[in-house]
Amino acid sequence: VLLPAVRNAAKDTLIIADGFSCQEQIAQMTDRRALHLAQVIQMAMHGEREGSSGQSGEYPEAGYITQAAHQSLSKLPMAVGMSTGLLLIGAVVTWVLRKRKTR
Repeated sequence: VLLPAVRNAAKDTLIIADGFSCQEQIAQMTDRRALHLAQVIQMAMHGEREGSSGQSGEYPEAGYITQAAHQSLSKLPMAVGMSTGLLLIGAVVTWVLRKRKTR
């Protein structure tokens, strides 16, 4: 029921799915991307009627999905750096504690 409805939806129709599994099914089995209701509300608050790009003929979610993906990727280096730092701190603390026990 879900996938045929998405495939038959007009190109200017927003596809909204709040569940992760539904969003993944739509992304993997169609050429569309579903938005969460909160994303649609955010688009409306920012006046984004047809996504960030506003290109005629594109899916309305296209600009928003690209923008959201870019924002997620821009946070990746910081997350990797913080994780690496925490691992190093943990290794140093473990090394110090083991060294104290051997004395």
